[in-house]
Amino acid sequence: MTKHLGTWIERFGRPMRRFTPEEDAILKDLWRQYVPHAEIAAAIDRSVGTLRQRALKLKLRRNQNLSYALNQYAPEHLKDKIGTIPDHQLLYECRAWKKEKERREREEAERLASDGKARVLAAINQTIADHGLSRREKILRLRSLGLTLRAIGDLFDITHERTRQILLMEREAGPIGRPRGSSAPGQTRTPDPLGRLLKMWDVTPPEVRVEFLRRASKGALP
Repeated sequence: MTKHLGTWIERFGRPMRRFTPEEDAILKDLWRQYVPHAEIAAAIDRSVGTLRQRALKLKLRRNQNLSYALNQYAPEHLKDKIGTIPDHQLLYECRAWKKEKERREREEAERLASDGKARVLAAINQTIADHGLSRREKILRLRSLGLTLRAIGDLFDITHERTRQILLMEREAGPIGRPRGSSAPGQTRTPDPLGRLLKMWDVTPPEVRVEFLRRASKGALP
């Protein structure tokens, strides 16, 4: 026994401490109250693993469903009933309280969603009826309200692709017949053939340049 005790001290730094009757009494009392394992272990200065082993040796049992309910969502007034009513009845009351709470939260969420939809619908009707706004301004405002492109297109009898194009249009449209490739509305690009020729000369390989100059000196260009 002394040899095993010395090995234990060498490995874990302190001798193995047995449970006292007082610790067993505290463990049984807190176990019946469904106190979490970590809190019981802290109360008797033991590890959670050692606590669970001792509980198995003492044949202590808990209703796992009730333990989860009490430690996760049960209110204080139900926790106060521990030990006063059977476990199965307490578990039934915890579950019934949770269902009622979820039902109230669901009804509140539905009410808020309904109020939000009503406000959005009123804003949509007000935007469409506002004759001081252009079609694009109305589409922009409806888009900011969260409507999809297809829903906006249905309101104006256009496709969702046309709605997307309108949203991408500039606020001030350029002149009709604007030249392609111009950098700004109303500006045209001036032809520059010499500049194009210089750019082509810069990218021409050296050997092609030499051949070109040789033929040009002899007047042999096509």
